[in-house]
Amino acid sequence: MKLKYLLPAVALFATQANAEVNINGFATIAGGFTSDETETLYQYGEDLNFDNDSLFGVQLSSDLDEDLNFTAQLISRGRDEWATDVEWAYMSYQANENVRFQFGKQRTPYFMYTEFFDVGFAYHWIAPPAGVYDLPLGTVTGLNTILSGSTGSVEHTFEILFGQENADAFLDGQNLESEIKDLFLFSWTVNYDWLMLRASQTTADITLEVTDLDPLLAGWRQTPFASVADALEFTEDEATFTEFGMRIELGDFQLIAEVTEFESDDNFTGDQESYFVSAAYRIDTVTLHLTYGADETDNDFSALAGVPAGVDPGLDALLAASNLTLQSRFEDATYTTVGFRWDFNPAAALKVEYTDLTDDQFGQDASLLRFAVTTFF
Repeated sequence: MKLKYLLPAVALFATQANAEVNINGFATIAGGFTSDETETLYQYGEDLNFDNDSLFGVQLSSDLDEDLNFTAQLISRGRDEWATDVEWAYMSYQANENVRFQFGKQRTPYFMYTEFFDVGFAYHWIAPPAGVYDLPLGTVTGLNTILSGSTGSVEHTFEILFGQENADAFLDGQNLESEIKDLFLFSWTVNYDWLMLRASQTTADITLEVTDLDPLLAGWRQTPFASVADALEFTEDEATFTEFGMRIELGDFQLIAEVTEFESDDNFTGDQESYFVSAAYRIDTVTLHLTYGADETDNDFSALAGVPAGVDPGLDALLAASNLTLQSRFEDATYTTVGFRWDFNPAAALKVEYTDLTDDQFGQDASLLRFAVTTFF
């Protein structure tokens, strides 16, 4: 959804309901580069790049009455040539103090930092660890039921989300068209004083349109092994995403950990497991932080097992291209990020961080230096 379609609707909405529209904004201007021309990491290369993590966002909200609210969020990203898209557009109804419904286009709460993912001022990193947070699907249109309550001094929050979405997905540095059907998400968050625990699981039928695969798929469909093409493509495949998170806050010290697993039917993407552990310590206006993480992607692709090798040069070429596609998704990497955040203004922070990654799958290392100024207003 583009900006030009939203603003007239918001204006009409505000006029008819006589409701005040509140506008808040946030922005991150970030740059980075790797240490060598042969290295790429998180879509950065040796040349200084200001697009990958830079963004500008505006959130509009209006209370129709004390129970009914409309929220929209518009974001322009540098990696998308600063095109403006509406990422949130939903109604919220507070049925009572323990039950809230959100209906419309909203960020899917896969992670601990889902709600604040684009608001860099809300956390100490320049961006949350990419291995865990690189799920290509971000938003969904549907109904989210949020149930909250407490047991003694322990607070509980449950989210139950049903929805679907046709939108762009971001995978391996590419924008892909995607379709999500029959998405069901359940999450449970527990807060007790200094401790927060969270668990969620999502199931959905997903289609990813990868045009780069079209020649390979067409080639297989001209052979007696057309089923290989059906297995390679990501079309209405059932997928499951599981997440566990923890945050400990003791004064100026914070410890955060998150673990995720993505599994899907036989296709080119493979199954991914990721985790990170991050420690941060605040000294006046400066926060020092250290993060260690690991990402592993495996692909137990069985459809090629029945294709004979060495019989036909055309089949051998298709086998080689398919194996190369599958191997490009394999990953066995660990990384360490060290950095600091300086809150030089109550509404702005300077961040600098250095990431060193080792990929045991391909025997390659990469180092990335990033810096950013992030703000909200």
